[in-house]
Formats: sequence, structure tokens, C-alpha cells
Amino acid sequence: MVDVKDFVVIHERLNLDEFDELLQKISTGIFEIDGLRINFFNEPIPPLGIEDRHRGDSSWAKEWWNVEWPVDLYEWSKSHNLQNELANIFKEIDARIRCFDPPYQNVEEAMAYILNLPKYYFQENYCNDSRCSILLPNFIALENATLKGKKLEITVRIHKSLHPDDLLLSVICYGRKTKRFRENLKGGKTVTSGPFVHVFKSFELENVADVQLYLFSKQWEKYGQCDQRSARNLQLALNPRIASHEVFDEGSTKLFEFLGGKARRPPHNFEHAVTTLLHLCGLRTEWLGYAGILQEAPDILAFCSDPELVIVGECTAKVPDVNKYLTLKERAEKLQSRLRINTSAVMFSSIDVPADEQNEAYRYNVSLAGPEKLKKLHDMATRDKTTGEMLQILTGRLS
Repeated sequence: MVDVKDFVVIHERLNLDEFDELLQKISTGIFEIDGLRINFFNEPIPPLGIEDRHRGDSSWAKEWWNVEWPVDLYEWSKSHNLQNELANIFKEIDARIRCFDPPYQNVEEAMAYILNLPKYYFQENYCNDSRCSILLPNFIALENATLKGKKLEITVRIHKSLHPDDLLLSVICYGRKTKRFRENLKGGKTVTSGPFVHVFKSFELENVADVQLYLFSKQWEKYGQCDQRSARNLQLALNPRIASHEVFDEGSTKLFEFLGGKARRPPHNFEHAVTTLLHLCGLRTEWLGYAGILQEAPDILAFCSDPELVIVGECTAKVPDVNKYLTLKERAEKLQSRLRINTSAVMFSSIDVPADEQNEAYRYNVSLAGPEKLKKLHDMATRDKTTGEMLQILTGRLS
């Protein structure tokens, strides 16, 4: 995708004692060689994360790297056959940690559980190689996408060495039903500006709440999308609750901020956001946990008439413990015996919960609703899915 003839070789060969000096220069974000100033990063330096976070997504590239184009990640590795001291240390501790109370299989399992680390965190600890990563723009960007009523308008920006006819667009339309199609950009209006070309194209869509777009090049299609973007309908109101809410909270920005526990008074605002989300999903809700007035009550009750069900909810910004699950289970059972109506206990969390903790919840018949599930519920509400469909997600085993 990228012509490398203009690349500058910083070092063809590097002595071991020079490596630390080179890293120090790079870490400042600026490197100069033969009068050429190279900017590596904008401060603060963002960490390299999961490669899919960066590849083929201009929104991420802009947010993380302040780059106007989607980027491709290239990696090289070289085995150095050196002994990994960390692996030896862990090996010694592993044998002892299995005798702890409670026991753990190895160091990784103990640290992942205690620190709530993701599964992939330790997967490369025992590698005996050196790695180099470089991010390069691919010069094919899905610059803008706007969905208003029945009309989807997109703007694509490419380098003038590329041709619009070589581009393909995959579209997934979400509403009460999901539709999928693929289009080329032939016939789109083009405007040249310097070395770049803007391509404008529009499509007519029916009853669509939001779309997911993937831009491909025919030549490099086998490597995946060049860019992607999503767009919500700015005019069509499939769900009047969502539409009314977003008159005052555009794009549910504040709601998502509260659901992520990022606002002031996180526990209080998280409970309020969950109650609001359940209302947007078509449930009648009561926020019992407001200001801690009712000490023996759950945080939230949500009622559904079809199917007849009461959601008994607790909210947390921490990894729940057994006592929380047990208390929630008992409250749900108490309500079910009094009302003779089906109840479902749900623990709402503003953070991801480790897999082993999820299994602990299911032992007490408690469903977990973490960030991923809460986002999915909002998406389903936007698409005006039935309350029954959303309850299946809410009370399911996946968090």
C-alpha cells in the first residue's frame, strides 16, 4: 500500500551499547539525522495496544495517534536465543503459589484475578525475541458518513495514485431487521485537492437506525478493510424513548459517560444511567438505591409485562464478591415468593469482570451486565428491538 522509496534509513547496523541511546531519542518523540527532523509521536506517547485497535480504522488513528488516515501495523521479530529471566522467576513461584490459600495455578492466574487483568496480558511473557513495530498510513480513508432519514452520504479520501473505481464499500444496516449489501463507488462525484482526491457518494436506505461501513480496495481486499466507520440516523426515530432522550443528550453522550463510571459521583451516576437505559429498553423502572434511602432494597427494579418478569438489579463499580451475589439472589427470591412472579437477578458493572468471577455469579443464578452488554442493549434499543429480545441479552450468561 505504501511506496517505501522515500523512506530514510536511520541505522542499518546498531551496536548493543548504542541501542539504549537510540531508544532514549525515540522516547522523546523527536529524532534528527542529517538535518532531517523525524516526529515519532505527539506527546503524550500512546502505548501500542492490540493491533486491531489501530489497523483499518481512521477514528482510532485520529484519537490515539492524531493521524488523519487509517494506519496499517507492520511487525518484525528476531529471535535472540537469550534466557528469559522473568520466565525462570515465574517458574519458581508457580510451584509455591499452588500451595497458597486460596491456591492459584500460576503467577499469571493470580495476578490476572487480583488485578482484573485481561486474558491476553501475559501471553508474550516468555518470548525470546526482539520486536519492531511500525504504523503507516494507508491513504484510503472513509472520511465522513452521515445518515439522515433515508439518505446515507459518505466521503472517501484517497491518494491521487489510486482510482475510485478500485474501491468497494460493505454496508450493514441495523433496524428492526438487519440488511447487508456491497457497492462500488463508480459514478460518485470526485474533487481533487493537492495530492488527494475526495469521492462523494449517496445511498437510499429504508427504516435504518444505524449503519456499519467497511471500505475495501479490490487490490488489497484479502488483507481486510482499509477503513471503517459507523453512523447513527440523525432524523429517523425508530424508538421514541431514544429519540426523546437524545433531544437533550445528543448521541447519548452523557449516558455513556455515566455508564462508564467516568462522571462525578460514579456509583450514584452509574445507578441513574442503568435505570435510564432499562427505561430506553422499554421496561418500567424504579430507582430504589437513590441516595441510599432504602438500605435493605436492591438498587433497581425493572418491570416487564410481556414476558411477565421483574429484574432485580444491583450496581457496582468494583469486581463483585460472593456476598453481593448472595444478597442479590436472596432479594430476588424474596420478591418472587411475595409477588408470585418470575424474577431475574442482574449485577450491573461499570467495569469488565474476569471470567472466573462470572462463573461465580452464575452459581448464585445472577446474570452479569458489564460495559459490553450495556452497549449492546443501547444498540438494540436504538434499533427498536422487542423488549423480549433485549431481556434475552440482559439475563443471558455473557456479560
